[in-house]
Amino acid sequence: MRSPSLSLKLALLLFVLTQHIARAQSTNQGSRSATSTVVACRIMEVHANKEPGVVLVIFHQRDKVDQPRFAALLKQSTGGTIQIRPAGTQWQNATVIRLKSCFGRGMLILPAGTTNLRERSDLLVKFPDTKAPQ
Repeated sequence: MRSPSLSLKLALLLFVLTQHIARAQSTNQGSRSATSTVVACRIMEVHANKEPGVVLVIFHQRDKVDQPRFAALLKQSTGGTIQIRPAGTQWQNATVIRLKSCFGRGMLILPAGTTNLRERSDLLVKFPDTKAPQ
């Protein structure tokens, strides 16, 4: 019986390596999204009011790939306290509300005077550790 040619062996090896790498990447992505509670978000609107002293921020996930995880975390955390980190600042607490009438949107409630919140700017949102969303 003749042994397979070198090119056939290389093609088979390349196929096996490609499959292995693809499986490893999907496993890593799945575990990262299942355990991570930090989502990169984008601010859509900022509204400040002096009486009562409050800042309201409408936001959503920045990257489309994060949408299912963001939606599940937002739903689990609505009405609770989360942490946000606008660019160039420290983590700060905010109350988060899921906007039922605006698919995939959340609202942050912060004390008046909160700075560095600009429309179309990015911020990191850290949801509390809870059961990982499916």
